[in-house]
Amino acid sequence: SICKPEGIRKPQFLQEKKGLSAAERGTIVHFVMRHLDLTKVSSREEIKEQLKRMIELELITEEELKAVSVKRIIAFFNSSLGKRLLKAYETTGKVYREIPFFIEVPATTVNPELPEEVYGEEMIRVQGIIDCYFEEEGELVLLDYKTDYVEEGGEEKIAERYKTQLDYYCQSLLRLTGKEVKEKYLYLFFNGAILKL
Repeated sequence: SICKPEGIRKPQFLQEKKGLSAAERGTIVHFVMRHLDLTKVSSREEIKEQLKRMIELELITEEELKAVSVKRIIAFFNSSLGKRLLKAYETTGKVYREIPFFIEVPATTVNPELPEEVYGEEMIRVQGIIDCYFEEEGELVLLDYKTDYVEEGGEEKIAERYKTQLDYYCQSLLRLTGKEVKEKYLYLFFNGAILKL
């Protein structure tokens, strides 16, 4: 069940502001996906009840709730990928959400335009948050949620934009867990597309 995590404070921009930007709406959707009780996502009613509970616990506000589409959340859990995630949770419990990571990568990998002779030995720390990964038959499946608007036929551009990011996630998970990522996906909330990278 949902409980208010100790020390969790909403970002300042979510507290007293009218109207939400696309980035802020995305942050709210990610927050909700992180805190949903995965044993209670089989119907719109269960998800609505969880969102109501989040409001009661002051994790989100009524205004922020407008950024969350119950229809799109249930569509995710009814998708082939969502069902795999729920099966992993039910059988092993090995579903991990919002995992911070950092990795050292060569500066010339991040920016190939840098001259190798000058920056060849330089390392840059890349850090971020992995939305979700789960274990399936001893290997990992990486899942990244995107809430971006996607124009018709624009999935290939989205996949290209985030390919390097997911590669960093895979490297980080191998170091963190010692296990290979066998599959990596983008899930697009805007249209329900599942992109395998």
